[in-house]
Order: sequence, then structure tokens, then C-alpha cells
Amino acid sequence: SRTHLRLVLKPRARPLHVFRTKVELVGALQDIAKIQQTAVEECGILHRDYSLNNAMIWDDGSGGWGTLIDWEFAVHILSEAVGDPATSVRSWKAKLATHSLAMPPPLILHHYHDDLESLFYVFMCICIEYRGPLGIKRDLSADRHQDWLPHQWAVNTLKEASDVKTSFFFHPNVHKLQQQFHPYFASLLPLAKQWYDLIRNKGPSSTGNFPGGH
Repeated sequence: SRTHLRLVLKPRARPLHVFRTKVELVGALQDIAKIQQTAVEECGILHRDYSLNNAMIWDDGSGGWGTLIDWEFAVHILSEAVGDPATSVRSWKAKLATHSLAMPPPLILHHYHDDLESLFYVFMCICIEYRGPLGIKRDLSADRHQDWLPHQWAVNTLKEASDVKTSFFFHPNVHKLQQQFHPYFASLLPLAKQWYDLIRNKGPSSTGNFPGGH
């Protein structure tokens, strides 16, 4: 049994919220969705740990590119899929991508649209919690009457998180995005609304095709 370690001696990328322009931000989101699509379709792997800390922008000298780090929770997709005839939704069985556990890991249900939804939350948190490029934070405490969405999503248990986010898509809440987006991100509202409708209407999971990169 061998462990391979790689030491990073200097920064290789910027966090996604340290974007320079809105064009770079949207381009990085598209790149990350494409990375996920490639991992799923060509390698049979799900990332399963999208967060604001794992989405990055890599500068290669000719511009910024979106990239995804921290694959410790990634899983291999098994060859067979479980289909639901009533909804035509295909939920992939997956197993942990490690052989170092003493007991075999249990099979879990996961799908690529779960990762796409996580990327949506990353996008929303940036547009609400920041007020411009280069990681400039917004003071949400200045408006105590606003029930900020990122605060609703930041709950203590998985059960609470599931309930809050299910409710967010079960009831029409797209107007909250318009209310809470910082004015700097107002031009990105059409993209946010379209993405919200895709998740709410189960578009990505029912089409059978990966929607990333479009």
C-alpha cells in the first residue's frame, strides 16, 4: 500500500469569487460544468463536493479558466443505472472511489444533476454575498429584515439542508433572487432564472443528456 503526496508550494489558482470580470465568472462556471460532464461521460466519475472553496479559476497566462479541486469524495459510477419508469429519471448507483476501507462502502444513489445543483448554489452565493469582483464581500448584516438565502441554506444538518433546498425549488422563489442579488450582478439574473427553472422543472435529470457547457 503506497501513498502518493504532492506538495503545492505556491498558489495555482484563484477562488471563484476572486473573479476579475463577470464574463470571467460565467466562463469559469461553464468550464466547471464541462469538467463535470467530461468526468461523468468519459471517466464515469462524480465529484460530489461542489462548494465555494472547491471552485477555482486557473490562470494559464492567456486568461482564466474554471477548474475544480478536492476530489476526495468522488465516486465511480457503476455500469448499470436504476431507471424509474414513472418519471424516466435515471439515478446512478455509485461506490466510493477507494479500496482502503476495511468494509466495502455501501451503494448510494447519486446523479450528475446533484452536482449541477450544487454549482447553482455556488453561483447564487457569489451573486448575493459579494458586491463586485476580486472577492469584495457584501455586508448582509446591514439589512436585518432580509431573510438572506445563503443564511437559510447554511444549516446544521443534512436533513435541514435537504428540507430548505427542496422547499426553495418546490415553491416559486425566483423573485427572491431578484431581491437579493447585488446590483453589480443584475445582468446575470436572466442566467440565474433560467438555471433555477431547469432545476425546478427537473430538466437536467429527465432529458437523459448532460446539459453542462450549453
